Amino acid sequence: KPTTRYTLLKFQKEVKLADEHMLKPAHAELPLVFMIVLTQVSVGGFLALFYGYIMTLLQGAVLAIGIYAIYAQSMIYRVKARPSWDRSSTNKKFFGVGYVGFLLTAFVMLINGADRSVMAILALTLLFGVYQIFVIYEETIFYKHLDKDHPNYYQLSRTKKLLEENFGKFKNIRLITLAIFALAFPLLAIVFTASGLLGFALSLLGIAIIGALGSEFLGRYLFFVTVVPLGLAGNFFAGNQRV
Repeated sequence: KPTTRYTLLKFQKEVKLADEHMLKPAHAELPLVFMIVLTQVSVGGFLALFYGYIMTLLQGAVLAIGIYAIYAQSMIYRVKARPSWDRSSTNKKFFGVGYVGFLLTAFVMLINGADRSVMAILALTLLFGVYQIFVIYEETIFYKHLDKDHPNYYQLSRTKKLLEENFGKFKNIRLITLAIFALAFPLLAIVFTASGLLGFALSLLGIAIIGALGSEFLGRYLFFVTVVPLGLAGNFFAGNQRV
């Protein structure tokens, strides 16, 4: 039997970890940022392309596979060793990117003169945009009122610190660009299309596509760099931050 005894002192003040002041962003994983976002955009575009039409069995199967692929992508990151990823908002954000595919489809349709179909597609784009903004808002509220009794409070509080201090400007840019390119520009494009000003509508959609893609790339970048893992030994999904 071991004979060593450990006696802990009673501390009067709050005890913090020795590396409390050391907070580094995680790797940006830029190839994954682009690959994941573009995959989700393509599924949204495919869905918009066949909106209002009866799909063949093959087209329906391809769409189902695409939707499942997005779900599988999101679940890859739902690991307990990454508390900020292991939330339902991860799944919601991954699906929410589909509005960019709707924008792209509306742009192509407008070029081909299908202005009536464009307005229907843009109406759905607005719904997807509102959904994505709601997801981001829910996440903001979660960190604003972070419960200190949460089992992963330490890691989540450090993620919050990264989001608000280290990447606060990027976060604000993300929110502003999302509101502009997912809501304001599509809404104006609907107005211009209904008024017969197709040139203005086309220009707005072109800018909205570029801006929305930039916003989603930035959102996924923040997703990767602000994650704080549990302090466990192991691989990428169970270990500390890589250096």
